Amino acid sequence: MNETVYITNSEGSLLETEATVGADGQSIEVKASSDYQVNESYYLYISDGIRSESGQVLKENVMMEFMVSH
Repeated sequence: MNETVYITNSEGSLLETEATVGADGQSIEVKASSDYQVNESYYLYISDGIRSESGQVLKENVMMEFMVSH
């Protein structure tokens, strides 16, 4: 799943992460292997190659920016 769900920092460097299907079967949990830096921007990417358990695919890629605060 790490090829379809991944996180980069503001410089575009790929973070080592582990992505798993959530307990509800409808969400994804993404955990970074190391701590995020405070006040740093990160980007979560989910590519349209990911499929639901029923085989449906995303209509388009998703990119979401997030920032870590205290």
